[in-house]
Amino acid sequence: MSKPTPKPLTPTTGTLSDTTGQERSNEMPLDNIRMRTGQRLVFAGFGIAVIGLILYSMAGFSAEAAQIEPVFIKESLGVVGIGVVVWLIGVVKYLNGAIESNAADDHNIL
Repeated sequence: MSKPTPKPLTPTTGTLSDTTGQERSNEMPLDNIRMRTGQRLVFAGFGIAVIGLILYSMAGFSAEAAQIEPVFIKESLGVVGIGVVVWLIGVVKYLNGAIESNAADDHNIL
């Protein structure tokens, strides 16, 4: 008796065949993709907000030292706002994926 040879990965289906000839999927569940995307957006939003806070501090200190009108105050606060919005979108995506993955795992909640 010879062993069955595994089928190669087909680009149209995206599945692998194991030694028994049954098809396996190589794709990640959509919930995990949403959670990973949300996690990346949370970190990106945090980084953008920190950069905005650094710019705001630099603009405030430079205006105080030179006794001039601060130029970049509004722009730096806009960067902080964009960072917070990106962070919030990431939190919502992450929690949505987490809730859906738990709902898919626990069929009988009651």
